This record gives sequence, C-alpha cells and structure tokens, in this order.
Amino acid sequence: MLYLRAVYANKATLAGYGIMIFAIVYLFATLYKEGFVSNKDFDFFLGMFLAGLSLLGATSMGFETMSACKRSLTHFNGVGRPDPRFEREFEWYCGRAGYRLAEKIWKEQQISS
Repeated sequence: MLYLRAVYANKATLAGYGIMIFAIVYLFATLYKEGFVSNKDFDFFLGMFLAGLSLLGATSMGFETMSACKRSLTHFNGVGRPDPRFEREFEWYCGRAGYRLAEKIWKEQQISS
C-alpha cells in the first residue's frame, strides 16, 4: 500500500506509468482497429513507451520516494514530530516527495490516535 501512495505522491513516477499504459493501449487499439500496426504507429508506440520507461528509470520507479518516506517516518517517530529541517536531507525531488508523504501519513496517524 505504501508503494502505491509513493507512486501517487511522486508525480513523475505516476506520469511514467500513465504514459506507458497509454502507449500499450494505443498499440492494442490500433491493432484491433486496423488489424495490423504500421511503422508510423509502432514508432509512436515505441517513443511513448520509452518516454514512460525513462521517467520510471529517472525516479527509480518510486522506490526512492518510498524509502525516503520510511526514513522520514522513522525520524518523526524518534523525534516525536515532523521537523522541516529534515526535509533538507533530501536533495532531489523523489526524496522530498517521500518526506511530504511521510508528513501526511504521520499527521493521519496522530489524528487517528
């Protein structure tokens, strides 16, 4: 469940999955509609698929966001509250997205307690 929340929190990972799904649906829709795939359609599919794959590669498929979230939650539980200075530990977008997700999860846990 945490992985899905991490994917949703990291918009680049979400876009990567979305682009890849779009490319696959486009390929099969073209195949169903026309009965074959032309070179032009296959080139479009390949370009979109590789674009989505590149986004997923650049974001480590959301695993960096998930690990930053886990690390931040451990820090919050140790300190007893979210610390905005801890967000600076993460230099890249993925880590900061994980920190923001951890903040949200921690606040949800505090409300339910």
